[in-house]
Amino acid sequence: MESQRFDLISSEFKSAPHKTYQRMRDEGDVIRARIPIIGKVWVCTTHQACSEMLKDQELFVREPARAGKRSVAWFLNWLPRRVRELSDNMMSYDGEQHRRLRGLVDKAFQRQSVSVLQPRLTALASDFVEELPQHTDDSGVVDLIPHFARPFPLEVISELLGLPESDRTQFANWGNRLATVRSLPTMLAAGGGLWKLRKYLAQQIEECRQNPRPGLLSDLVHVEQDGHRLSSKELIAMAFLLLVAGHETTVHLITGAILTFLKEPEQKAQLMNNWDLATSAVDETLRYVSPIEMSKGRFVVRDVEWHGKPLKRGQTIMAMIGSANHDPARFPDPETFDISRSPNLHLSFGSGIHTCLGMQLARAEAATALQQLFTAYPDLQLADPEGPVPWTKRLGIRTLSNLNVRLKSSEN
Repeated sequence: MESQRFDLISSEFKSAPHKTYQRMRDEGDVIRARIPIIGKVWVCTTHQACSEMLKDQELFVREPARAGKRSVAWFLNWLPRRVRELSDNMMSYDGEQHRRLRGLVDKAFQRQSVSVLQPRLTALASDFVEELPQHTDDSGVVDLIPHFARPFPLEVISELLGLPESDRTQFANWGNRLATVRSLPTMLAAGGGLWKLRKYLAQQIEECRQNPRPGLLSDLVHVEQDGHRLSSKELIAMAFLLLVAGHETTVHLITGAILTFLKEPEQKAQLMNNWDLATSAVDETLRYVSPIEMSKGRFVVRDVEWHGKPLKRGQTIMAMIGSANHDPARFPDPETFDISRSPNLHLSFGSGIHTCLGMQLARAEAATALQQLFTAYPDLQLADPEGPVPWTKRLGIRTLSNLNVRLKSSEN
């Protein structure tokens, strides 16, 4: 079957992805497409198809060997040990192994209630907001990404893990470097830093094992379910996953939310008049912006006709999350940003067994960031309201290279 080519990286696509998403849906629920970097894959384009694929763990799997992809499994084993170990987490598994890892992590995560964390989230966000004037340039402009949207969730994950305050600066440096890892080559180039991070996490895990302390890392070390515990390698991989998934994606969510509200003043006014809409506003941002544009690939377990297409064992299939989130069959008037939209069954946190573990924390962080920033600076403006939006040319992620704003204090 002939594959379609779609532009999923250019500035034009990032500025108006819904046009390409509509073209995809016009081709069908499931289409054969050539994705930049990845190559030929099956792509689910509608909300229904994406949801079904993400939930079906019998037909679509993460483990390549289960779909006969021995060459892929061999390649993964060929990766440098420091890279392979850090990525060998529950997101790479299906079935019993996934259930065991997810069950242990869920049990540890339940001890870290978002409601209990909320006062600390508010305090951290407030601190970063108060420091923003110190970072303005001569024209009164500040880039919110390095001075707010990135350090805030990074500090949150540091506290959540229970890392010593004396190590936070170094940990932040590693987190910032990981933000530049966008492909396998850049991950390999960052090998030295990854090795240092792995060594640090191993040391922290051993300290938690010897002397338990408050925090998720210590909880993970000591959690037990049905006689199972996490091994040292599993603990390192899980801590790394929490750093990346619990920090990087939240940065994209916060920046996308701030940008969208600055371009939608009526919605911003509605939110500021009723902060009870904050969670709904974050969900609408997740749908409307779709910071995660596509899912990780799954492998087809057996030959099957699915949504009218002949899928073959071993082929790769992906969910185009951004397209699903803009599917008019699920969301009336999908190109309208409406913070009171209900229901809002977006797929930005995934679906099925791999649904995002930290989705409630991400919602709380983004809502807190918006409330603290807009309360302190209700007249916040983009530095160049009419200029082009600096979307990055990054496959699968819709994020900004900078978010330059002009501060206007409520006292002015």
